[in-house]
Amino acid sequence: MKEASTERYFVALPIPAAQRAGLKAWVYEKKEEWPFTKWVHEADYHLTLQFLGNVAAEQLNQVKEALTLLARETVPFRLAMEGIGTFGRPDRPHILWVGATGELERLHALQSLVTARMRPLGFKPDDRPYRPHITLARKYRQSRFPYDRLNEISLSPEIEEPWLVEGVVLYRSHLGRIPMYEAIGWYPFEHKKEETP
Repeated sequence: MKEASTERYFVALPIPAAQRAGLKAWVYEKKEEWPFTKWVHEADYHLTLQFLGNVAAEQLNQVKEALTLLARETVPFRLAMEGIGTFGRPDRPHILWVGATGELERLHALQSLVTARMRPLGFKPDDRPYRPHITLARKYRQSRFPYDRLNEISLSPEIEEPWLVEGVVLYRSHLGRIPMYEAIGWYPFEHKKEETP
């Protein structure tokens, strides 16, 4: 019996062009100072909601249908980027990231909704608490990363400019390709954001 083809997928929020450009310029300045093994291509910047992993062909339509229904129930909200941090050992981090700020309660509610809709389809949520971030680089090559100076680092106004989150994206990974991620589905929120008079 022939096995169904599978690929790695994840659900995420895209980062707008202006913020991506700001991050690209900031990263360009840091590459020489901070020798990470791999810096993320600017087209691949995103804010993950749930990593799905391998998705069988017959599951893919179910995932798309669930995201379509989810988007109809969701109201746009505002986010911005703020702060630089790391995951892993402070002296030799595995991940360098920029954090999220803004309407975080809505972001967490959306992430919970995504995981709730994916669970019946066979995709278990991560056991770790959700920590929204945009990955910038992976695997610091040296020791003594300047962890204690992270709070002193400022981001440019272009990076910190708030944006309106208006939908979610289903991405497919292409390992070894640059950029690595392909958006294969855009699911716009259908409810309108309530404007304050």
